Parts: sequence; structure tokens; C-alpha cells
Amino acid sequence: MNGVGDGLDLKQWRYTYYPQMISGMLQFEKMKKWKFGYTLMTRYNSYYRFNHLETNRYDIYEQIPGEEAYVATYEYYNEIDEQWGGLGASYNLGKHVSVGVSAFASYRDQFFQQVLNARSVPNIDSIALLQGIGEYDNIKYINWKLIFKIGLALDYEKLRAGITLTTPSLDLYGDADVQREISLVNFGPYDNASGMLNLMLIDRQASLPINNKSPLSIAAGVQYKGSKTRIELSAEYFFGSNPTG
Repeated sequence: MNGVGDGLDLKQWRYTYYPQMISGMLQFEKMKKWKFGYTLMTRYNSYYRFNHLETNRYDIYEQIPGEEAYVATYEYYNEIDEQWGGLGASYNLGKHVSVGVSAFASYRDQFFQQVLNARSVPNIDSIALLQGIGEYDNIKYINWKLIFKIGLALDYEKLRAGITLTTPSLDLYGDADVQREISLVNFGPYDNASGMLNLMLIDRQASLPINNKSPLSIAAGVQYKGSKTRIELSAEYFFGSNPTG
């Protein structure tokens, strides 16, 4: 709602599908207290694309009687895909208690682009026939990191509970390309040509190092299984992360 101004909404409808998780368990005859597992899962996937065109007439120049033509366009694109692949092992400490540890390799790919252009045309014959402002942002990066999990599980048939500690991510590799442009055309008072500003700023940097972080977290869950009812509760707390460290 109000994505690009009061009463100017941005909307999107999209259908997509992707595999949420592929996983399996392995157990060896000579290692009965041990269990091993593997998984490939989509940790996060999103796709947003919006665009809007606004054409209207406004009294932009107070010095000029009447309204001026106004045209503005806005485009927003953001796509994120994060995949996790992991291996894990658990050990049975007793009849009801087991512990486990797992390691995940995470790959994240993100592309972001934003474009804004706004222009106005005075309704008189003037040296400032067109005034405008524009901005272009483009960011693309990939990141590899490692995440480890340690867990404890209790199993009493009808009642099951568990707690998991997820370590902060360990950065392996990151690479980003960033570009930004800002432009101003005839920016200033319409009746003062010497005071008008024409400006264009363009900068692009490639192969920048990047570290996409996952913070320390702790999660707990409990399950009660009755004859006809199953109740499950879970919660996770995420600790803070230093964005510059």
C-alpha cells in the first residue's frame, strides 16, 4: 500500500514452484547407535517485481499560472535464492536421549534493481522546457558460507522435545557488482538559466568482497501425540549480529 506515494499502490501476482527439501537417513548395521543424514533444501526464495507509471498535472512551479505536466516511472526488481546442502550425524545416548550435529554449506544469489524517473514540463515557452530527476541502482552478489547446528532430542513416545543451537555463519566467499546513477536536468528556478543545475553521477564497482551473515540462534520444540490429536509448538530466538564485524 502507498508504495510510491499516497494512494499509489504497488501490486504483484506470481505463481512459482520449487523443491522445498530433499533429504534421507542412513544407518549402518555395525553402528546401531549412530544415524546419518543428508539434505538439500531451499532455505529462502523470493521474487518481487513492481512497476508504476504516473501521469498527471500539478502546480509544480508557483511562479507560473496553471498546472504543469508531470510524468514519473518507477521500477523495482528483487530476486533472492538461498540453497542449503547439509550432512548430519546423531548418537543415541540412551533409550530416550540423543544428540546430533550437522554442517551446512549455504549458497545465496541476489539481484536487486531500482529505477526512478520523474519529469515535469512547464506550460509556457521557457528555457527550462523540461526538468527531471533520475536514479538507477543495480546490485548483484553471490555468497558462500558454512553453518553448524548442535541438537539434543528427548523421545518418550507420546511426548517429544528438542533444542537446537545454530552457530553464526562462517564466510567462505562473496562477490558483488554494484552500480548507481543519479541525474538532474534543469534543476532549479525556471526563470534563472544560470542557476539551473545539470548533473550526472555514474559509478560502478565490480568484484567487491561481501559477507552475508546468519546470526547465532537457539530453537526449541515440543510435540504431544494423543490417540487422535497431535499438538506441536516451536520457537526460535535470533541473537544480534555486528554488521561491520
